[in-house]
Amino acid sequence: GRLVRAVALPLETALAMVTSIPARAAGLDAEHGRLGENCRANILLLDPGELQIRRLIIDGVADRKPM
Repeated sequence: GRLVRAVALPLETALAMVTSIPARAAGLDAEHGRLGENCRANILLLDPGELQIRRLIIDGVADRKPM
């Protein structure tokens, strides 16, 4: 959240910087870094105002709690 606010970075760009871009760089983009068929269901739900973590979904398990 700080980077988005501090430099007025679009949220979509900030999310790509921590999802699809590193997955592609690591050669994991077939299953990671995006939502799609045959992809791992790793999802981070954020509070839209403060961009705080509200819930984690890891490998499709939705009962993960934020750290």
